[in-house]
Amino acid sequence: MKSYGVFADAALIAELTRRAFATQCELYGVTDLPPMADTARTILDAMERGVVLVATLDDHIVGSVRGEMLDGVCLVGRLVVEPEWQGAGIGRSLACEIEMRFPKAARF
Repeated sequence: MKSYGVFADAALIAELTRRAFATQCELYGVTDLPPMADTARTILDAMERGVVLVATLDDHIVGSVRGEMLDGVCLVGRLVVEPEWQGAGIGRSLACEIEMRFPKAARF
């Protein structure tokens, strides 16, 4: 896992987020869940506030998670995995990694 910070990678993370949440939109019969509005800019903003981690396979981003500290609490958001890779442990690995990045967090 590594932190990404360039605009092109942010755009790829935003696209991944929309693909990953598309199934939730279908499940709830909506199209306007907040993650569906993610853009490279919103990802870059999240990077400025905290950490955005990615999981890669063969140099392709297949998962991502965000974390930021607020009053001793690590706010974890947008834990996403490429739909075809869901269930392979990528999300679990990202969750463990974000916890390791915020050792002083009292809660997550």
